[in-house]
Amino acid sequence: MGDVKTSEFLPPYLRSNAVVRALRDTYASFSERREALGLSNPGSVENVAREVQKDVFLTNLMFTGLRADLNRPLSVSPMFQYNHAFAMGSQGLPPYAFSAIYGTQGVSSAFVQRAAESANTASRFSCKATSITTVS
Repeated sequence: MGDVKTSEFLPPYLRSNAVVRALRDTYASFSERREALGLSNPGSVENVAREVQKDVFLTNLMFTGLRADLNRPLSVSPMFQYNHAFAMGSQGLPPYAFSAIYGTQGVSSAFVQRAAESANTASRFSCKATSITTVS
């Protein structure tokens, strides 16, 4: 601010207040230390976070995990297959998952799928029931 002191901008009743004086002296002390270091302004918080992720974290250049899916069809009609899925190094994928699929073909076809992960289990069932109409 040049030669103009900040106390000149304060109203007279705040210039003699002990709390305001302590805050003003603390701010002036930090300002002097910052100027003595000669550091440049790093910019906004978003830019600092982007620089840290780009320069410090090497996630774009590192190997972050492994996933393997093993499928085994046992039968075509009726359809029956099972699947083992293994994952390592990923926070979003379960370390092991097993699923089995059973399906039939024909007039009333059915499809059943069961998946089991480390702590979760999910099932899906679909049935198509149609009647055969003959035209004579």
